Amino acid sequence: WRQELSTNDTMSIAKVQFLRAASKLGWAREAKDLWRALDKDESGTASLDELDPVGAENLAHFKAWVDNEFGGIRHAFRKIDEDNTKTISVNEFDKALRTYNFPRKTK
Repeated sequence: WRQELSTNDTMSIAKVQFLRAASKLGWAREAKDLWRALDKDESGTASLDELDPVGAENLAHFKAWVDNEFGGIRHAFRKIDEDNTKTISVNEFDKALRTYNFPRKTK
């Protein structure tokens, strides 16, 4: 999503951006039909909320926790990257969720 579609981190994509990316991936013929399915409200943009409402809600929940617990993603990353490799392993991430009491949502 972030590498090809929403490179500016807006969590949404304009129709022109989408059509270019789809063409680049070899889906030029199907792109317009796919766009109509994605842009449900016909606003000219498709947001993560439209594409994956549950994922968008989970991401918002995670971001709120990061902001509240660490003061933002940069601070969180520094705190979670215990071995200072400038990457976060699955183990580091999982440990941080437990250590800092990430409030897992219940169904």
